[in-house]
Amino acid sequence: MSRDGYSRNDEITALTEFLSLFSHRMRLHMLIIISREEKSVGELAKYLQTSPSSVSQQLSLLRLHNMVETRRVSQTVYYRCTSPVVRKMLATLQRMSGDLQE
Repeated sequence: MSRDGYSRNDEITALTEFLSLFSHRMRLHMLIIISREEKSVGELAKYLQTSPSSVSQQLSLLRLHNMVETRRVSQTVYYRCTSPVVRKMLATLQRMSGDLQE
């Protein structure tokens, strides 16, 4: 924090970028799914009823920000979310969602 009590611009930018990754419906849904169990692109596409290329594009962005990990078995790549920070954020968002519905 700066002397005036406000975070520096780079901290605000980093937080904004991090939070924006949760603001896309498909990305958020994928993170929830793969925080519970690993899935392949094909499995996610089928579950989300979208194209594998759309899923791959979103997973690439999550991977770029170190939010997901991969495991390759032959030709298939499995994705999972094991980041403690991301998992805490998902739990917080799910609790907040419950509060909104009350």
